[in-house]
This record gives sequence, C-alpha cells and structure tokens, in this order.
Amino acid sequence: TDANFNDKVLSGHQLWAVEFYAPWCGHCKALKPKFEEAAESLQKYNVKVGAFDADAHKKVPSMFGVRGFPTLRAFIGEPKLNPYTKKYMRESVQINARSAKGIKNFAIKRMPNYVHSVNSSDSLKALKERAQKRELNTVFVVSKKDKPSPVIKGISATFLNRVEVAQINTETAPELIASL
Repeated sequence: TDANFNDKVLSGHQLWAVEFYAPWCGHCKALKPKFEEAAESLQKYNVKVGAFDADAHKKVPSMFGVRGFPTLRAFIGEPKLNPYTKKYMRESVQINARSAKGIKNFAIKRMPNYVHSVNSSDSLKALKERAQKRELNTVFVVSKKDKPSPVIKGISATFLNRVEVAQINTETAPELIASL
C-alpha cells in the first residue's frame, strides 16, 4: 500500500521486483501466473517480489511513472535518504519481460553484489581489517569461479551490515585458503 511501500521496498538493500496492476486489467490477469512463477523461482536468490494494486493506491505508482497496467519495476541499489521528504529512495528500472523466465533472468542480472572478491594477501588483509573495524564476522565462500553466484549475492544482501561475505577462487589464489 501507499503507507508501507517506503518501509518494505525503498529502505532495504535487497532487489525488489514489483508488479503494479489493476484488478480489472485483462493483461494483469494474464501476467499473474507468470509473475507468481517468477516469484517462486526467485526465492532461493533472496530477491523480494511484490504486487501493488495501483488502482486502489495511486500515490506510489505516480511517483514511479506508472501509466499503464501491468507495469513491472525493479528497485535496486543502496537506499538514499531524501533530505526534503525524509524518506528513502532507490533506483528504479522498468522490467520489460513478460514471461517467468524473462522476469527471473532480469532480476538475477540486476542483483546487487556485496560479496568481496579476495584474490591476494593484501585484499584478504584489507577485508579482515574492515570486518574488525565494523565488528563483523566474515564468511568465506571457496569456489572455482571468479564471480559470485546469484545465491551468494542474495545471501550477502540479506546479511549486509551483519556479516562480511567474501569469495576466494581456488584456482587463482590457492595459497590464500591455507592462510584462513
């Protein structure tokens, strides 16, 4: 609703995919099962998904330029406090996909990455100092990949400011694993 949209969507760090719909809209009714399927498949990536009745609550949709139904938007990035309204705002982008697979792929590509890449002893030392300064524990993901998977990105967003998440590539930095 207009009342809780700021607290739920705009003040968090996780990616949100939101469908703005009208209950009477035929295209919205056709999209609903596809959007629900996408929502179910995005749960394991910790991507938040919501549907917003833009016919009953008009304030929030007008803030994001919703002019037709259904409109899909992704809310990404760090929340920033608006100094004038004292409310949080985040970057918002249009999702043009209309299939479950397309919505899922769009969301996965846009997921925020809070995973620290550890590829040298200097980066390991800097991460440990950062974690100690922030009084956080560090979780290391040991992988053969250079980039973190969407699941690891989702975990890092969920536990942001509670734990540092780092990834070490076993093939490019095997000596670092021994130093943990």
